Amino acid sequence: MLAQGDVVNLALIPDDIRYGRDSSTARRDPSINPAALPQSAQLEDVEKEFIRAKLSEANGNKSLAAKKLGISRRTLYRKIEAYGLE
Repeated sequence: MLAQGDVVNLALIPDDIRYGRDSSTARRDPSINPAALPQSAQLEDVEKEFIRAKLSEANGNKSLAAKKLGISRRTLYRKIEAYGLE
């Protein structure tokens, strides 16, 4: 990482990580707006909001949200518990 200290500034996160694996098409995920997060947001804060957005898109369907996130259901359940999203 290029960040100095323990805070990751959103400007330091490459587009392919911020917006998805296929940044070559300049496709942006509208479910989360990085500009709406504070510049001092921790990576965990960004992940939490992204998970919250995908759960909302999936109307609470965890299987669908996990698929949209590209993670297993078990991983999603662990993250939901860790972030207190339920």
